[in-house]
Amino acid sequence: MAVALKVRAPGLFMIVLQQKAKNTGGAVIEFSPYKTKLSQFDHTTGDYEKKPLSQWIHVFRDGSGQVQRDLYRAYLARFVHNDTLDVRKAASAFPAAKPLLRRAASMVL
Repeated sequence: MAVALKVRAPGLFMIVLQQKAKNTGGAVIEFSPYKTKLSQFDHTTGDYEKKPLSQWIHVFRDGSGQVQRDLYRAYLARFVHNDTLDVRKAASAFPAAKPLLRRAASMVL
C-alpha cells in the first residue's frame, strides 16, 4: 500500500494542481529545472553560482541585498518560456517584486 501511494502521489498532485489552476482561469506550465537552473541564477550579474541546499538565502552578487532562495526561484519561474529564462523581463520587473518577496519571506515560519 505504501509503495503504491508513493508511486501515485506525485501524479495525483499534478492532476489536482492542474484542475485547481484551470478552475481559477490559470494553467500549470512545466519546465526543466536542470535546463533553467533558477536556484543558481542571479539576475543582477547574469551568472550562475552553485549553492548548497542548506543555503536558504540568495545574496545578490551586485550587493543590492538578499531574498529567500525559494521565493526568488518562484519569482524567476514566472519568466521561463520553453525551458529558457527571459533574463531581461525578470530584471526589469524585479524592482516592483523585491518588496513583495521580502514581505513574503517575513511570513515564512
